[in-house]
Amino acid sequence: MGDSVKIRNTVFSRVLLIFSVLVIPWMAVSVILLNAANERIISSNVSLARQSRGNVLENIDGQIINIALAARAGISLDKTFYLTVLDHSLTGYDRVQVTEQIFESLNLIITTHSWAENARIYSRPLGTCFSSRNINHLNSSGWVQAITDGEFERIAALLQAGNMLVMRDGQVVFLIPNTQRSPICILEVELSEYLLSQYLSASLEYPSESLFSLYLNDESFWMGNIADNGMCDAALAAARAAQAGTLTRFSFGSEKYWLYVYRSPVLGFTYFELIPDGLLSRPTGLFAVLIVIFISLSVFVMVIFFIQSVKLIHHPLQNLISSFDRLRQGDLSVRAQKPETEDFNYLYDSFNHMAAELEQLVSENYKQEILLQKAELRQLQAQINPHFLYNNFFWLQRVISSGDIEQAEQITQELGTYFRYITRKNSDLVLLSDENEHAMIYSNLQAVRFSGRIEVDFDALPVEFENYQVPKLFLQPLIENAFKYGLEEQLSGAILRVRHVRKSEKELVIMVEDNGQALTQERLAELQRRLDCLGADSIPAGLSGMLNIARRLQIYFQSRDCFSLSRSHLGGLCVTVRLYFK
Repeated sequence: MGDSVKIRNTVFSRVLLIFSVLVIPWMAVSVILLNAANERIISSNVSLARQSRGNVLENIDGQIINIALAARAGISLDKTFYLTVLDHSLTGYDRVQVTEQIFESLNLIITTHSWAENARIYSRPLGTCFSSRNINHLNSSGWVQAITDGEFERIAALLQAGNMLVMRDGQVVFLIPNTQRSPICILEVELSEYLLSQYLSASLEYPSESLFSLYLNDESFWMGNIADNGMCDAALAAARAAQAGTLTRFSFGSEKYWLYVYRSPVLGFTYFELIPDGLLSRPTGLFAVLIVIFISLSVFVMVIFFIQSVKLIHHPLQNLISSFDRLRQGDLSVRAQKPETEDFNYLYDSFNHMAAELEQLVSENYKQEILLQKAELRQLQAQINPHFLYNNFFWLQRVISSGDIEQAEQITQELGTYFRYITRKNSDLVLLSDENEHAMIYSNLQAVRFSGRIEVDFDALPVEFENYQVPKLFLQPLIENAFKYGLEEQLSGAILRVRHVRKSEKELVIMVEDNGQALTQERLAELQRRLDCLGADSIPAGLSGMLNIARRLQIYFQSRDCFSLSRSHLGGLCVTVRLYFK
């Protein structure tokens, strides 16, 4: 297995490494160059968008300032001031002429500037408001309306903010006083919010996808197409912190935008626009085509290379590794099927030759193990403890002398059954029920002999396991070992316990445990060490008793964990036998 892994690491992995060293830098350089081109395109898009938006907003500034200049250059304020100062000295005809000239200049403002929706002049001394002859804004008082000093003061107070654009009575207006200090006449031009909004919407770089908003600095007026108030507030906060005339990144939730900010120091408004990130970052058609072609060719080359590498190198090696795994797991009949290419024929032929020789050697070794197992069983049968026979005969004589004929008959019958079982040589395998009965008879004979000193607890064998075959004489010697080394010297309170635990339909656990005091930790460690040696390549000679049984069970059940030793919770030794039936 180690050799096969080494081959895989030094052939297939290195081929992939060489391919990666050659291809990945080439792909990286290509992507960097293409990405640089894309960034250049994006930078150009950003610059064009910034310049375009700046032109639009500067046009708004210019248009409104032109209206203001035209209004200031007109005669309306002068005539109103003239009318205000000389009102009492003018004839009726002159008063009418001056008034008509005021109306003509107001109408000239709204007819020559499309964004001007209405124009008014407020005169404090006259207590009068002159309105343009805009029929859409003709009020119930006509073109001339009386105003109070308080109303004039409220209008004049709007001039203190220092901004030309202000909000008054829900309308966007700009105010021009006849003088900056203590004005007595104020020209008011009302802008069309609808036309201004239409202009801003139509001038968007991406009309169907961009979002915009315009705020007066005192936040008394807002217009735009952002429906989400939370998004509008977040964008306004970002716009206040951003540098005017630049495009910066802005995110709201999962959406990403470019934020453009424009501030008008003269008019006193802040404008910001949100352009979806994908619009400015979208590569050109040629760039997209190049990217698709490059990625497609790269993927195609990589797929072809990997398919051929897997087919010519990885699959043959993986097949050989799989064959090694099956061989390691005990499948000696495995043979590796040769690949289509001839590069690995030598390896495959060598493996198949090795597997065939190994199968032959294991078969011969298995036959030797069977013969050895039979010899060990014969040896075990020949090593019947004569003391057990003598002790039971002396005990039988004592029972007969005492006149207990019934117990004597029972002992005689059980002894006969016991010796007939161990001397029978017709088979090395027996039913588990017969083996269990033999062990139980032995336990009963010992319990009668050590009556009052040793308590035997032998539970029943589960019925479904009675007819399974097991190696002969594997259970009784374990019980004999417990009597001999754990309990024989105890004068009272000795316990021998045999348990049958059903783990599954095909697995049974038998535990033989005692409360003998003679088992030291050193002795248990030595037994465990010798038990571990049973699985080594060099098996120690002269095994007997418990370790002999462990070896026979391992050979029969082909499992190293079928026999284990531990300290019993009773205090003595616990021998655990796991029987795995097919």
